[in-house]
Amino acid sequence: PKWLVSFGVPAFEAFCRRHPDAVEPPAQAIKAFIEDFIHKADLETMSIKSMFTAVRARFGALRPQVMGRCRRWASAAVDAKNKKLEKAKAATGMNKKGSEGQPIPRQFVAGAAQTDESEQAQIVDMADVDWAISILVPWGFKSSKSDEPVLRPPARVVLPALAGLQDMGKDLRIREILKTTQLGKAVNCMRHHPSPEVARAARNLVMKWKAECARKDTPSAATKPAATA
Repeated sequence: PKWLVSFGVPAFEAFCRRHPDAVEPPAQAIKAFIEDFIHKADLETMSIKSMFTAVRARFGALRPQVMGRCRRWASAAVDAKNKKLEKAKAATGMNKKGSEGQPIPRQFVAGAAQTDESEQAQIVDMADVDWAISILVPWGFKSSKSDEPVLRPPARVVLPALAGLQDMGKDLRIREILKTTQLGKAVNCMRHHPSPEVARAARNLVMKWKAECARKDTPSAATKPAATA
């Protein structure tokens, strides 16, 4: 027999607190799976489609924003594997000259040099910003004029995104982002999250952005007019 179970929003929030993967699997788990898939794959025959199929089979349906990050992780994993293969070829040449038995340096072991996103997500481009918004307010807001999210994700899902936003890429212009996206609105509503840790992180982030946006550009000493006699 098939069962259809329905939740009210408060009940579903309680369910998500106990089962955070219902909102989204941990980014680090997805990333590690992709790195392992690339490590075992034949790069000559592997396709991005086959990787996405494997990711969906392991983690289920994922939002487009997550799949975009998967593509970047896969690209980094392929680069790391190619470097490892190049290093192995170089080591083979050295072995012929008497360097036999030397271990492969740790930085070329698959995944060893990759950043752990379990505590802090990497926010380096606009695709990551869009992902962060989708994590903070996965179901959007109650209305276009409301600052209240339909669903508040659990702390385990939200905190890495907030940590990443605190240290986002220098190439990202926060003023422009806040004007053209719902990032500010999404972070602002996290100030009322039931988790004190999330609420504190969101308040700190809002204060940081307010200070950055209020900061006026001052002319450097090199651009100041020369003093007249």
